[in-house]
Amino acid sequence: MFPHPCIGIVRFSTIKKSPLDFQSNCEKVELDEEKISNQSTLLATDVKQDVNSGLSGMLIRFIQKESKILRESMNIDESLDSGPDIDRSTLSPSIRAQLDAQVDDYQRFLLLLTHHPINVPPHLMLHYFLAIPAILPQERTELLKYLIFHNLWYDFWLVAVSDGTTMSDVEELLDLVHESLISNNNLKLGIWQALAAAHLVTSSLGLLNAISENAEYRLELPKGSVENFYNYLFSIQTAPNIDALRQVSPEETLRTNLVHRAFYVRRQAGLISSDDIPSFLHTIDKELTKIPGFASLILSSDALLRVLLETVTLLVADRKSHLNDFDYFCILKTSPPLLYPVYLSMCKNIRRRLVKSDQIMSLLVDMAITDVSLVETLVMKFHLAISVETWIQLIPIFISNNQVLRKLRKTQPSKFNKAIDGLLAENPDLPDLTLLTLIDICNGHPQIIRKLLQRLSPDTNNLEFLLKIDFSAYNLLEVMRFAFRHRIVNINTFKLVDRMLHQTWDVDALNRQASVAHSEQKHTSTLRNDDFRMYYRASSEKDKQALLFNLQALAQTISLGSPEDTASILNGLRKFMDLESFTFVKSATGKNYIFDRLVARTMHFIYKNHSHMAKQGVMAIREVLSKLNFDSTITQASLFEHIVYDDPEICIDILKTIGRTRHF
Repeated sequence: MFPHPCIGIVRFSTIKKSPLDFQSNCEKVELDEEKISNQSTLLATDVKQDVNSGLSGMLIRFIQKESKILRESMNIDESLDSGPDIDRSTLSPSIRAQLDAQVDDYQRFLLLLTHHPINVPPHLMLHYFLAIPAILPQERTELLKYLIFHNLWYDFWLVAVSDGTTMSDVEELLDLVHESLISNNNLKLGIWQALAAAHLVTSSLGLLNAISENAEYRLELPKGSVENFYNYLFSIQTAPNIDALRQVSPEETLRTNLVHRAFYVRRQAGLISSDDIPSFLHTIDKELTKIPGFASLILSSDALLRVLLETVTLLVADRKSHLNDFDYFCILKTSPPLLYPVYLSMCKNIRRRLVKSDQIMSLLVDMAITDVSLVETLVMKFHLAISVETWIQLIPIFISNNQVLRKLRKTQPSKFNKAIDGLLAENPDLPDLTLLTLIDICNGHPQIIRKLLQRLSPDTNNLEFLLKIDFSAYNLLEVMRFAFRHRIVNINTFKLVDRMLHQTWDVDALNRQASVAHSEQKHTSTLRNDDFRMYYRASSEKDKQALLFNLQALAQTISLGSPEDTASILNGLRKFMDLESFTFVKSATGKNYIFDRLVARTMHFIYKNHSHMAKQGVMAIREVLSKLNFDSTITQASLFEHIVYDDPEICIDILKTIGRTRHF
């Protein structure tokens, strides 16, 4: 057994490292074979418990629940032996919130499995895995896929195998490894990293041989190539200096065997001096950079830190470099300043279909947020891939250039709405200009507009800005609710009513239809003198219902104010309808039709708002009537109607009174 240059030693009792720390660090950590063997056996035995049936899974959950109840009843403080708090700062706010909502570590573990590996740091995943007694087979498979993505092969084999692992188990594991590496675009080097870790972890020679032979068979490798690989790794790992490394690595071998050359370069990084850096960089030739997974292989070496920037620059500057998702993840985590070269390189590899995950594109955008010029370029390219959390930060940046936001709203309305909700939750004091711009962008999304209007300052200038937006009829109602709620009652408020009516009926279209119909009829003089009658006759039943519906919605909005406010709105609207500014209809018939129905429905809603005490509803209608400065038969009729609702017997007296005062 020997320490392998590519796989890190992870003590399961002390896991608290960054994602790259879980790769190899064999130069610093010695392998205790007996402990590793014991840990491997115990861990694999845990995950191989009989949890194959749903019943046993239920039993495990039941035992966990009962244990928790027992601890609580005995007042046992688990914090005494729970160890240090796990670092969750690298998680997105949404995932942290989801974790906080889970009832136990098992549920937290399952939650993390549902997220993309890029979004979940390994130390956190392994922390919750070790905190639970056992997992189900499907959960184990998902965990293994996660470990494969992060190249955590040492941990992979600790979870995957035990002394009881059978040949059938080995075949299934290698199938999983093969499929996952193909999916991750990391087959060329990933399989050798897996084999190297298997040599390090497995305590059974028979099991190791089974893994090696199956790998050779499934990958159609020359017989004995895996054993040859093991011998080569041992020789380069034990080489104490560059000269010794070159002696055990003949040029012919390095020229003909790219896998050996890749691991040679990785080992070389740990032995070079500052004077050797140019020659080291020269060994990273184009053949190596064309292997997806090569970047993450060498960047995972702590020894590479002294030449890290030069190496990353070399990898991303060459447009011919083939980099996969995890390569870019390692590059971004180790060298954030090179964002623009990374972007150019990523575009190439997206076209090569080596980069597939939205998460890595979103991570690049997230890291570039402080660079406004770069982030605009990235957003235009990757807007479909950007996460909601990143969009929350981007929205204020793109308020002035809102074409990007409009594009997002059009292509991904659900993500856009979630981003707006998140922005409002995180920023209670957004500027009015930001809110107004978002209202303009969100036209067509009443729920979002309602939330934005609730934050908007009650300023007449804001209302003037809103008048310039081409709202739908429903959204115009929302704006009117905003105005009435804040007692902004002026000509601009009533222009909104005129706009709403125009949005309900397309007057120009109705006029054309009426003209065609009337040209075929000779008795149209009355209709020509009454625009509303002409529109009404040309409109469909659906149009008529839409007009009544919107008048009813407006009436309900007006009814929510105090009697003084309601009367003020009705007085102002009545006066406005006699002005040239009211353009929907010009005939008295049309104005009376609209206003009478609006008033009748307003009185209905006033009464309904006091349905728990009918007399108060009648009193409210009477108070509104007393404050109107125009004669309104419909209001008086509504008052009588609701008086009778309250006291049906009074209808006889009302009829007698009308009979005495009215003359026909």
